[in-house]
Amino acid sequence: MGFVGHSPVPLGTPRAASRPVRTDSALNLFAVLRRYTNATLTSAEIAAAFSILLKTNSAAGIPPAELEAFAQIAYHHGGVATLPEGWDMVQLKAENPHTLYNDFKRAIIAEIARCLNMPYNVAAADSSGHSYSSGRLDYQIYGTDVEVDQEYYARECLDRIFAAWLQESILAKVLPIEAVLAETAHAWQWDPLTDIDPQKTRAAQAEALKSGLTSLPTEYARLGLDWRVEMIKQAKALGLTLSDYQARVAANLLPAPPVPPTPAVNASESTPVGEMANLSRRQFTNNVKAIREILDGVVDGSTPEFIALNLLLSLGLPEARARALVTDALDGRVDDPELADASPAGAAS
Repeated sequence: MGFVGHSPVPLGTPRAASRPVRTDSALNLFAVLRRYTNATLTSAEIAAAFSILLKTNSAAGIPPAELEAFAQIAYHHGGVATLPEGWDMVQLKAENPHTLYNDFKRAIIAEIARCLNMPYNVAAADSSGHSYSSGRLDYQIYGTDVEVDQEYYARECLDRIFAAWLQESILAKVLPIEAVLAETAHAWQWDPLTDIDPQKTRAAQAEALKSGLTSLPTEYARLGLDWRVEMIKQAKALGLTLSDYQARVAANLLPAPPVPPTPAVNASESTPVGEMANLSRRQFTNNVKAIREILDGVVDGSTPEFIALNLLLSLGLPEARARALVTDALDGRVDDPELADASPAGAAS
């Protein structure tokens, strides 16, 4: 059983707002173009129908030899004919198609195509009057209009057909009754427009993907493809799992930023930061050395953990920071970069 989809125009909708009737303004132009072409052809045929014409070249007042009007003279190919006195043989000069014939047809075709935002070179299938750049520029407007049409017909026609199919699937118990159109993910894959410069387009797509301005599903959809299906096919063709293939694509698009090395901090030259940001350099240096002495006591076992914690709190460290430092020292070594090079001896007074 077949289905026919209609795209009706609701009552009260302005005709200009309806996509299917945009060609109304150009319908009479097709008749104009056909009439002009037929008139030009008829004129050329009439001119070609007369092999020769006889005209008089007698002087004024001297009548030419009598000749019956519109008399026909048999003429044989390659033969020689004599003419009556005072008459000359000429051919009818054809005036059509004249020099403006092509210009007129180009203007009519361009006017017809304009209501569809279609450039002349697409409507006439003729780009002889375009440069590469002008053809590409005109095509961009047309491509945008085609995308608008696709969205319109997807909403007004295809979604309705899908809803009918979904309802039939529910009745046939192929899908659960809870499945509804609004909750059923679907997408329409359109054939892509012809790309006149694929190399530049692919380079622009790569830059957009790297900068996050587009996504792989979006770019695959522009090609009329399903990104899931294509990635599975490519992974299988390369002998990779889907996750491995996706990881390699991600690494190619978004390379990991380089991790700068962490410089060693000299306690005598370091600048107060964090919880010590409000201390002077001298106070900061003294506190760093005092903290290191406390932690060294934890390392060698001479200072119990709870005493070290209280001593660190008395120096103004937050409790979370103090506990983290004590925990760091319990493994027998102080790894904190701010304290690694601090010497317990020679603290400034």
